[in-house]
Amino acid sequence: MTQEASMTDRIHGKPIDIAKLKQPVLSDIRGHLEKIERIVHYLSEKETAIEQESCYICDNNAREHLVDIHGFNYVTCSDCGHVYTTRRYTDDAIRRFYEDNAYWAKVTYANKETCQYRRENVARPKVEFAERYLSNTRGVWLDIGSGIGDIVSVAKERGWQAVGLELSATSVEFALEVFGVELQRQTLDEYLDSNPGIIGELSVVSMIGLLEHIVDPMAMLRRVRSALRAGGGVMIQVPNAYSLTTMIQETSPENVFRHMSPIEHIMLFTESSLTRALELAGFEIVAHWYHGLDVYELMVNQILNNSRISSSRLYRALVEAMNDLQMVIDKRELSDRIICVARVC
Repeated sequence: MTQEASMTDRIHGKPIDIAKLKQPVLSDIRGHLEKIERIVHYLSEKETAIEQESCYICDNNAREHLVDIHGFNYVTCSDCGHVYTTRRYTDDAIRRFYEDNAYWAKVTYANKETCQYRRENVARPKVEFAERYLSNTRGVWLDIGSGIGDIVSVAKERGWQAVGLELSATSVEFALEVFGVELQRQTLDEYLDSNPGIIGELSVVSMIGLLEHIVDPMAMLRRVRSALRAGGGVMIQVPNAYSLTTMIQETSPENVFRHMSPIEHIMLFTESSLTRALELAGFEIVAHWYHGLDVYELMVNQILNNSRISSSRLYRALVEAMNDLQMVIDKRELSDRIICVARVC
């Protein structure tokens, strides 16, 4: 469903079979939560967290407390509404974590039971969404933080010269084995510095679930802007701070293992803070797509509070009605994900 609002298209909803997509987590929800808690403890012992004193987007240091999760304090920027943790790890610490943590990659993406479903039902719609608003000329498509390479695989199939950057060795190996996609274990800066001829020639840059992980999203957006050709653009997915999932996790912070997980997302965006970031970096947003896993979050939260729910009629009813219920949330734009397409100004 599409409607015009503020000169941008606004699209809502995407059907998903949650039992297929989240099978590794649903098979042992409590075990997954405990594993995340152990990773948080491991990082706190191995790495030194540093203070984040101002907003990543607008640099305002006025903020309000939101919630404490796994020992980290999430706050809301008083200016742009951006949500972020007041402590975080360094770039080097984050890189070490994603390069070496095989569990994180396997349980979230690099899973043979779910990868083909993810490629066709998660990655393909996103590629098609970007193509709807960006040039049909099949130039160079750069995907940063490629995970298992599903976006790169679909883009290649559709005729793009697709390149993927991914730090996780587990994910890189999986992408080659399952999709035949050779990802590069480089950061954006490393890739552009080693390929100076590509600067100003990129047609599309996709960043799916990336900006919320890094310590300088504005620098990333500006570097991407410098590498795009005239008429090029970006597709970005970020977690939505103003979502039903955020509200659920505010009330049950002890049950969090996704979305507001401080080892995964050191920040969450609002539409306002995402718009501010892209405009400051030299982009104009042309489309928003709201969809998420908020009903899944509600269901998982209930299971963690009461293990009997997983074998109940309530569980079966939620699974069967999940897409219909999620569409109601998506139309209210309370989804836990925002995807946008923006063009170079």
